[in-house]
Amino acid sequence: MPNLSGYFSLCLDPADYTAVAEALQAELPLPQTLLSAVPKRQSLYLTGRYCAREALKQAGWTPQPEITTGPVGEPIWPPGWVGSITHSQTHVSVAIAAATAYRGLGLDNETPMSEKTLQAVKDKISTPSERQKQPQNMSEQVYYTLLFSAKESLYKALYPTVRRFFDFQAAELHQRDAGRFEIALIETLHPELPADQCFPVYCQLAAEQIFTAVLWQTAD
Repeated sequence: MPNLSGYFSLCLDPADYTAVAEALQAELPLPQTLLSAVPKRQSLYLTGRYCAREALKQAGWTPQPEITTGPVGEPIWPPGWVGSITHSQTHVSVAIAAATAYRGLGLDNETPMSEKTLQAVKDKISTPSERQKQPQNMSEQVYYTLLFSAKESLYKALYPTVRRFFDFQAAELHQRDAGRFEIALIETLHPELPADQCFPVYCQLAAEQIFTAVLWQTAD
């Protein structure tokens, strides 16, 4: 993945959700909407904001920023920065970059979906063309989880510009060569995001986690 201004990641044990939530509430604000949420939800939210603060420190941001939340749950970054927060049940990661270098940045990590989940969502998250392009060296569960994750990363990267919902059918994943993917828009989402515009997908595939990132460079 290209060099970013800041990146910070933590692993969580689900058995520690309550303790983590209680510890982080001492130094990070919890929104009113989460005051009565279950410890898992509180813990993942607060850990994400903690990682965001640490990523901004890496980038040289000296104030202690409060990363607030927008109307659809998106993090609001300090002026001049773009970023993304992602979490699964056990991993939380944050990346940030200067807005002069990137228009948008999206991260996502997923646990490979079960066979039951795969059959329930397969047609919803993929196009007919994608269903014909599964790499031979990749299981169905891994391929469709990768596809889902890449489109989630794309959504996070583009939403600050598009400012509206777009679904999984708006873009299509392509394998460029072994281990390298790109995602192309099928429909025009914005005057600056026409159909056929492509973005590289950076991915790491492991037995327990699938991690993707999509970056929209300012030169695009």
